[in-house]
Amino acid sequence: MSPKSRGRCSCKPTTSSRARFTVTGSLPNSLTIDLLQGGQGRDINVVQNPGDYQGWVIRYTETPTALYALMFNRPREVDVSEGNTRRFATEGANYFADQLNLVEARIAPAGENN
Repeated sequence: MSPKSRGRCSCKPTTSSRARFTVTGSLPNSLTIDLLQGGQGRDINVVQNPGDYQGWVIRYTETPTALYALMFNRPREVDVSEGNTRRFATEGANYFADQLNLVEARIAPAGENN
């Protein structure tokens, strides 16, 4: 496994945090920046350099109904692209930005156990 296949990302929490997910698409950079600043033109200043992040739409693959969420990562730290199947590791997950309701967690290929 390459060093870029493991890393940290920030994501909206969900009750199925151990579920695998598929990356379904990317967010425009301007929307990613706006969301990480609090949305609607606010600048709540909890994420340094929001332009360093890439925003993604993910779909949990083990839920009975379609469950979509947003995920943000720094491209140099986590290698993610559309169509990837991954999972969040629950070990070491913590709130990254309480004001934005973001959790920081490791992501791994869908087949890994931690």
